[in-house]
Amino acid sequence: MYIFENVQSFDPQTLTAQIGWPVEKAIDGVDSYQYKEVKAFKSVNFTHEGPHSELPLIWQNLAAQAVAEGHTITGEGRTFIRLSRANGDVVAELQLGIQ
Repeated sequence: MYIFENVQSFDPQTLTAQIGWPVEKAIDGVDSYQYKEVKAFKSVNFTHEGPHSELPLIWQNLAAQAVAEGHTITGEGRTFIRLSRANGDVVAELQLGIQ
């Protein structure tokens, strides 16, 4: 899972992301990882099945569609990679934060 906050651009060179794995609780004895609870948030979602390299464009399209439908974007987004194939294709759920 990638978590993006305060997104100003979908340029992969300028994004800062937190990378994590969903777990139910903190794991004792794993000091190199930080456990963080992520609050639920209101979002519009889209599932992308295709090349990982297309994700920036897919994000742009999702944001444009959300704005066109009257939503206000919060600048938060999450990408859940459900499946990653050897050929570079992914099944990814994009969650774009809205008010």
